[in-house]
Amino acid sequence: MKPKLLLLTLTFLHLLTTTLNAQELKQKQLDYLSQHGIELIDSAKLYNEVLKDNGKVKMVAIFTNYCVGTPYLFKDITKMKEQFGDKMEYILCSSAPKKRMDDLVQVLKANNYTGKVYFIDPAQYKEKSDDRKKGFDFRNAICEPCRDEVIGTPYRIFFSTKSEVLFHGYSSRNDFEKMLTEYFSNE
Repeated sequence: MKPKLLLLTLTFLHLLTTTLNAQELKQKQLDYLSQHGIELIDSAKLYNEVLKDNGKVKMVAIFTNYCVGTPYLFKDITKMKEQFGDKMEYILCSSAPKKRMDDLVQVLKANNYTGKVYFIDPAQYKEKSDDRKKGFDFRNAICEPCRDEVIGTPYRIFFSTKSEVLFHGYSSRNDFEKMLTEYFSNE
């Protein structure tokens, strides 16, 4: 191999490796998430661990820290807990960029949320300038019927006890409480 070609190849490989590693979280960031009870998530983990049948319907919510709809997500979860009790489990998946993890923790504290929270793995779903893109890629990996919709946050996907998509979308366009009431009454 000619020296110039070898140098170009090595430079390309170095840049590719550096770019890929830049998406991954450093150990300090992983420790920070762990200290606050937040785990990394990707579609395989969601299906293999999180959506296991425990007799509960699961609401997966993809959200960002600063979306105007995020506070309503927490209010809706409180209402649903009162209405449906232990029939449901709530799984929040943050598409926030890794540089905004402090903000994520503050959002959870401000809303007194102590349930399951996951951070969408930036090594699997690349971070872009628009946080919704990471959430879009994650959502499309876990919900085939969702693929035709635009992404916005919070986006909710309800799974049956058999990990099948029941319904999905935005609370502003759907009356999820009515849909859930109907679903549970037919069970």
